[in-house]
Amino acid sequence: MFWNPFRSSSRGLTSPGRERGSAGSHYPPTVAYYPRSQGAVDEMVRRVFNVKDADEITDGQALKIQSVDFNIAANTKAHHTDEFEITKEKQAGILHGNPRQLVVRRGQPFDVKVTFSRRYDDKKDDLRLIFEFGDNPLPGKGSLVELILSDEDHPNEWGAKVKKTDGGITEVTIFTPSVCPVGKWRLKIDIIRQDDKTKKSLFRYTHPLPIYILFNPWCKHDAVYMESEDGKAEYVLNETGKIYVGNHKNVCGKPWNFSQFDGVVLDCAIKVLDQSKMPVIARGDPINVVRKLTAVANVEDDDGILHGNWTGNYVGGRSPLEWTGSEAIIEQFYRTGKPVKFGQCWVFSGIMTSLCRALGFPTRSVTNFQSACDSDGSLTIDMYWNEKGEPEEKMSEDSIWNFHVWNEVWMTRPDLPAGYGGWQAIDGTPQELSDGVYRCGPASVKAIREGDVHLPYDTAFLFAEVNADRIDYAMGEDKTWKKSWKKDVVGKFISTKKCGSLCGVVNAAMDRFDPDRDDVTEGYKFGEGSSSERAAVLRAIRTGSKRKEIYEDHGTEDVAFDLVDKDIHYMGKDFDVVAKMENKSGKERNIVIHLMASVVRYTGEVESKIKAETFHVKLAKKECKEVVMKVTTRDYLYKLVDHAQGRISCQANVDETDQVYTEVDTFRLVKPTLDIKVPSEVKLGQSVEVEVSFLNSLPQTLTDCVLTVEGPGLQKPTDFQLQNLPPNGTLRARVRLTPFRAGERQLLVSFNSRQMKSVDGFATLVVKP
Repeated sequence: MFWNPFRSSSRGLTSPGRERGSAGSHYPPTVAYYPRSQGAVDEMVRRVFNVKDADEITDGQALKIQSVDFNIAANTKAHHTDEFEITKEKQAGILHGNPRQLVVRRGQPFDVKVTFSRRYDDKKDDLRLIFEFGDNPLPGKGSLVELILSDEDHPNEWGAKVKKTDGGITEVTIFTPSVCPVGKWRLKIDIIRQDDKTKKSLFRYTHPLPIYILFNPWCKHDAVYMESEDGKAEYVLNETGKIYVGNHKNVCGKPWNFSQFDGVVLDCAIKVLDQSKMPVIARGDPINVVRKLTAVANVEDDDGILHGNWTGNYVGGRSPLEWTGSEAIIEQFYRTGKPVKFGQCWVFSGIMTSLCRALGFPTRSVTNFQSACDSDGSLTIDMYWNEKGEPEEKMSEDSIWNFHVWNEVWMTRPDLPAGYGGWQAIDGTPQELSDGVYRCGPASVKAIREGDVHLPYDTAFLFAEVNADRIDYAMGEDKTWKKSWKKDVVGKFISTKKCGSLCGVVNAAMDRFDPDRDDVTEGYKFGEGSSSERAAVLRAIRTGSKRKEIYEDHGTEDVAFDLVDKDIHYMGKDFDVVAKMENKSGKERNIVIHLMASVVRYTGEVESKIKAETFHVKLAKKECKEVVMKVTTRDYLYKLVDHAQGRISCQANVDETDQVYTEVDTFRLVKPTLDIKVPSEVKLGQSVEVEVSFLNSLPQTLTDCVLTVEGPGLQKPTDFQLQNLPPNGTLRARVRLTPFRAGERQLLVSFNSRQMKSVDGFATLVVKP
């Protein structure tokens, strides 16, 4: 459909009931054809209304547009978008072959300078600014907006105001609403001239480059507004961080380059929304946008960005442990159009943080240790044990992951009761279907804490991840199942990187005390075992599950058990598994106790058995004893997979009372660390040398060694092939890099070999202009 150029006023075109400076559309009621593409729109306008491009104007008195300056340096500084690589002239020219581009945030004005062939006269010259979005811009869809220059401000609405005129240059301030669709907009400027008393001519200028308009956490009217300046600095602007992995006894902060301002990350975020056929009208709503992003992050439904693979066989791709940041993944997908192989939860979370921060969402990666995967919606995790005292993995589809990483984004939730805005949990890892699609969230973190599992989206699934009870079914010698309950095994040390700079702690023992780690467990659940926590579980069970038996009487339990596992096990060292028993009754007790150590994937899936032993123990009244199973390096070293994680399982039966004790505990073998030496200060554009060293403490040679180095503003992701590293050998590598952005920059380094994956480290470089 067309706008009608014949409805005029003395200074410009208006529509009934609208003030100048606001959005308007002007369509004659007789026109009924909807063009299918932007090319069709332009061609029909040119043919019907005799539209000419600016360079076709031959009348020397006619106003011509010679150029439009997007004033990129000043605008991007004001809009906190000046770190985007595409806004920087030198980097854009070298890395992309494109001129600088404008990136702004919605709800905040920006200025453009228009150079005319003569001085602009608002009493004689009629101008219209047109903003278009997508292939088929339509006013009813919010993708075509027409503005008339005005002297008035209309904040939080589309509008355009003359700021000043100096000779042939007119500076125009453009206003955008805080709800406008996010993505690439095209700018066109129409010059309308009265040829005679009955006819007007139209001349059109089309800017060759788009304007990127993003969500705006600095704008109070935007749904993603965040008041905290420190929060915005960390969750929107910080390009590096940590994603926490390991297990609940040995939390490890894995450095990660989010690189949201580098390369094609922003363009990719827009591309996947385009490919998903997301309606333009929905792209102004952060709830819809993040929900769509969780779907397109994985390949399951939408030919998305990343293939998930938890098999341990990564032929044809890259092991998830070898990625050090998001940029290489997103760049590969953007350039090839094919999903990247392979990822696991922390990789999905990493690219989600990158995409969301690029679009303007305050976003962080969040790790839940002892994370439940409830497959049947019961809000409980069922675990089965055979008569040998060993877990029967195949009997239950439920599982408890050593850790699972998702994301939080900050936004209001007008669709929920008051008070449920703020952090919202989302997850791009393809675990469970949500409305027939592999996606998850956004779910209000407060709703998860309160047990309000009926609220959208996927709140019940996320509640179970952090607060499900585990029900153990142990097969007795009489072939009957005996139940026991664990109410405090799920949802431990929920972690994210706190606001501020990186301290440099990686792979150190007891990383739960990492000064970079922010424990957000209290946001997801009340204190374990408290009346409030139990009330939230009961509320969730009543709303989302029919399971009531978790509150049944457990029977006689007069023997106390404790599976004692050291917090730290070092790779290449022996360790002991210890179980303690205390008879609290006044009678003798006879106990059969089974201990087993297994190699597991971080999802809790058992890969292989390391060792198992059975003990028969007689306890006199009030007596305490312990049993010990010794595990040697040779028992486990050649069986390890991926994260070098294991699990200890213990089952005990008390003959006299039929008491059953079941427990599982996980462990992570701590790897050696990288030593990275960098200059205290470097200069922009000057080559510097970085030295990396690593001691192989294992009694085996490391083969297929690769060093990956990257850092926003320092080094694009690069792999360096290294020689084999013998036992007790020391790797020393020197890498040269040339910083291309000033400021405090983080360099991330990762060592990988066939025998040992993801030995990570990072260092801070101060780059002077």
